[in-house]
Amino acid sequence: VAAPLATVSVEVKLPVAVAPMQPNPPKPFYVSIQANSRVYIGDDEVDIDNVGGELLNLIGNKTPSDERIFIRADQTTRYGDFMQVMNSLQDSGFYSVALVGEDQSS
Repeated sequence: VAAPLATVSVEVKLPVAVAPMQPNPPKPFYVSIQANSRVYIGDDEVDIDNVGGELLNLIGNKTPSDERIFIRADQTTRYGDFMQVMNSLQDSGFYSVALVGEDQSS
C-alpha cells in the first residue's frame, strides 16, 4: 500500500514490494452536512433520514462494511444532525467512517 509522502513525517526507506500492483481504490463517498441541516452525498442533496439507504443504492452489490465513507460537517453543525447521519449509516451497514477536517499545515 502506498501513501502520499506528505501524510507521514517519519523518514523511512521502504523495501521493494513483491506483490503485484493493485488497482486504484474506487472513488470514495463523501457525505456533507451543512450548518442548515442539509445533507449531501457528493454533490447530490439527500434526506437526512435516508443517507444510508441512498448510499446502499449507490454501491450496488458491494458490501457496505467494505466501503469507506468520509463525513464533512460544517463546524456549526448540530450534534443531533451529525448523530442522525451516523445512525443512518450504521443502520445500513456502513461502519468505516472517517471525519474530514481542514488541513491547517499550508
